[in-house]
Amino acid sequence: ALLPVFPILVAAPQYISGAISLGVLMQAAQAFQRLTSALSWPVDNLGDMARTRASIDRVLSLFEDMERLDAEARVPDGNRITIERTPKARLAIEGLCIAEADGRILLERLDLEIRRGERVLIAGDPIVTGALFKVLGELWSWGNGRVLLPQAETMLCVPRRPFLPEGTLRQALCYPQTVDGYSDATILRALECSGSGWLAPRLDDSDNWEQALPLRAQQRLGFARVLLRRPAWILLEEATDAFDPRGERLILEMLRHELPNSTLLTISFHSGLEALHDRRIVLNRLAETRFLFNGRRNGNGSSH
Repeated sequence: ALLPVFPILVAAPQYISGAISLGVLMQAAQAFQRLTSALSWPVDNLGDMARTRASIDRVLSLFEDMERLDAEARVPDGNRITIERTPKARLAIEGLCIAEADGRILLERLDLEIRRGERVLIAGDPIVTGALFKVLGELWSWGNGRVLLPQAETMLCVPRRPFLPEGTLRQALCYPQTVDGYSDATILRALECSGSGWLAPRLDDSDNWEQALPLRAQQRLGFARVLLRRPAWILLEEATDAFDPRGERLILEMLRHELPNSTLLTISFHSGLEALHDRRIVLNRLAETRFLFNGRRNGNGSSH
């Protein structure tokens, strides 16, 4: 309680004797207050400093773990799927076995080749098809076998719920590219073709689009993003499951018209899509429970 008046009490005798003026007395009091405020900053902010340090430690720990995982992924392992990039215009899967993290085999002995421009429909068990989508997106490494993917810049994975970062609708639509890479005319055409033309007046509005828009509108924006990127290889994982049958058919026909040379790999469980694809592949989970350990499978027989 005495801290604000303490410097005045100390300097008061000199002021009374006339050694210093009132202005100097006030300056001394202000200087003392600033000094005590600066010295007390670490104590007042100790909690924030501890939280900042803890956050930094968590980020560094995550970075070190990611580096360790990358290093382990570069070491040959019979219990890890090998992903390679190829300049050839094809996607090849050779002897693929997909397992869960505990080693339980979901699918094995899958051989598949998809060439540029093909339309392929993948159906079957949702867990197996979802795991295959993650393998092709380089997000799932459990199992073994070899997958040859086209160059990364030519592929685009479209999940069921596309990521729409907060900000303007233009930024969310162009993500991960910058808005400078696309003209207004290109963006407006992408919106119209995907059935999102009603959102054109809101291009420069900021919002949390994942909460502001229903799933069907979000999925249409995902297809507008496909039209902006124009990839050679498009992987769709239930990216049209919020559409009605007619809307689903129209959006796939639109992709064929706008991107006739692009390969389309569609994971969907809706009926009536076979006519929009060149072929259909059904993937089912193994009927029996078997595990993958050290590159060996226990049990006999296999199916896919």
